[in-house]
Amino acid sequence: MLPSTANFAAMRRNLILAYLPDRELKSVCPYLEEVELEFGSIIVNPEQALTHAFFITSGVASLIVNLADGASVEVASVGRESLVGAGGLLRLPRELHTTLIQAQGAAYRIDITRLQKLFTDCRFLREAILRNLYVQTSQMAQTAACNRVHEVEQRMARWLLTLQDLVGGDKLILTHEFLAIMLGTRRTTVTLAAGLLQKDGIIEYKRGKVHILDRKKLEDACCECYHDLREFVSTIPFQPNGNKN
Repeated sequence: MLPSTANFAAMRRNLILAYLPDRELKSVCPYLEEVELEFGSIIVNPEQALTHAFFITSGVASLIVNLADGASVEVASVGRESLVGAGGLLRLPRELHTTLIQAQGAAYRIDITRLQKLFTDCRFLREAILRNLYVQTSQMAQTAACNRVHEVEQRMARWLLTLQDLVGGDKLILTHEFLAIMLGTRRTTVTLAAGLLQKDGIIEYKRGKVHILDRKKLEDACCECYHDLREFVSTIPFQPNGNKN
């Protein structure tokens, strides 16, 4: 039985699935399973075999690299524009990084072997996934440069702006430990950086919650990395093709 129009609308919350013409989405959707993404859960573990990929429809996933000394650092934050677990398309048994849910939401899960076949057979799906992977790679490269040369308060401002864009609200749940992972720094450094932004009336931060009070000032406080990446992404054609047959 073909999926209902309502199901199509839910699937197209993910921008990769939104790109697909109706005929391709009809080919893909029988293999999609809607799942909840709980805050703090791990959906890709580098120590486990990669069996599924996830088309995110809401929430935020963080791609994290774990080092031998126990330190962790985020290399990208992704949302409903993304496919998580795409390493399976190359038939890799595992991915290098951990994917952790940092804002709860939902996704459509698909078996990796099924996705491999669909990737070969479906032109628009292939185009959309490759475009998304290029955007993720660009974000990782920009994050690496930013972490190397910019001050931690600038990096925190950049990361908060990115997360606000993905979540779509000005109230974020963020512990000191999570912020330290996102910024690749110590918790004491996070405290100092958050204190500076709070002192300037840009954010309010207490009890693991960040309230962005002044978006314009937060943009002024961040480095050029946020604006450069946002401008770059805006030039990439990624329009929904749901009206195509």
